[in-house]
Amino acid sequence: MAASVKDWRQALPIHVWMFEGNRRNFPGWHFTATRRSCEAVLELLALMRSAPGPAEKELEVTPPNDAILAVPNNWAAGWWAPRALIVRSAKGGAVSPDHWRLSLHGDVLTLVASAEQLAHVQAGVMDVAVGEGDYSIGQGDEQLWFWWYPASKRD
Repeated sequence: MAASVKDWRQALPIHVWMFEGNRRNFPGWHFTATRRSCEAVLELLALMRSAPGPAEKELEVTPPNDAILAVPNNWAAGWWAPRALIVRSAKGGAVSPDHWRLSLHGDVLTLVASAEQLAHVQAGVMDVAVGEGDYSIGQGDEQLWFWWYPASKRD
């Protein structure tokens, strides 16, 4: 286990994407990963939540494949994946426990969230790790959906 957010290194892929069509049923962003990838992301989120101040880490994103896209079953829509996901913990006296922002800057998606909201992300990633999902946190285009990884490739 890494000693700090700074020491944490991504070793396994994560998949993040948005649908370009049929967004009424699938707004926002979508996340999935293998069980081992989820365990690594959970380690990072725990380090971020326990850090004494704000913390940030950039994660490389791997585009989803057909098996991953079959899980939400939105075949009528195209999709687009960012190059990277930056996760930033927002801390300090002026930060609301409800603080949640998902924003796209070029080809990088940035999530800025309070420790309380990062706990919801942790819960979603834990669900993905055990084959659960089909729900989101956040609102509108700032939603983050959690999808189970295809059964034949969960590890």
